[in-house]
Amino acid sequence: MFEDFLGITEVPALKDYRIIALDFPGCGDTPYPLDTHMNVDELVEIASAVLSGLRATPCILIGHSMGGLVALLYIVKYSQHIDAFISVEGNVASFFLDSQSSWE
Repeated sequence: MFEDFLGITEVPALKDYRIIALDFPGCGDTPYPLDTHMNVDELVEIASAVLSGLRATPCILIGHSMGGLVALLYIVKYSQHIDAFISVEGNVASFFLDSQSSWE
């Protein structure tokens, strides 16, 4: 929901930063094909493709709600592309409950 973060574009302290807001398929006004099923790993790859395509790495990654989990999994896989991570009400419970997850 891009509108949720539209106000940050007007914050003077952030004027020197490039701000990219991404809605995953099926979120906000982003369409989601009815015959498609995506898992969180595919959302990580979508985020990677967007950031790579925009040449936006390294970056400060902000994950909101489900994006918090996607961001953490992105960091595990692509840590070299991240300068910092901020979780805003991130839904990260499954990350910490998953014994397969590792910070190494």
